[in-house]
Amino acid sequence: MAHTASYSYELMLRDGQEILAYHYHPAGPSPVKTPHLHVRSATAPVPLGKAHIPTGRVALEAVLRFTIVELKVEPIRADWASVLDRGEAEFNDLRRW
Repeated sequence: MAHTASYSYELMLRDGQEILAYHYHPAGPSPVKTPHLHVRSATAPVPLGKAHIPTGRVALEAVLRFTIVELKVEPIRADWASVLDRGEAEFNDLRRW
């Protein structure tokens, strides 16, 4: 059975500028071992780019849904919602924590 050992989901503008990064890397040199979010935005009233904003474990499907629904990214297939629903349901059913 496969399981998630770590993840790094980065949302970028077309020019390559990162705007959000969801990270989970329990092994490695970082002292932050829990899932977290980085907000790389010049519009925040305080610098958040290096801050580790706590999150729960995040499924890739949840991030993709966020980009389509909230950021108005055009999906590449008409059945995107049902595809993401199935993938996220499996993620939730099989997760260990």
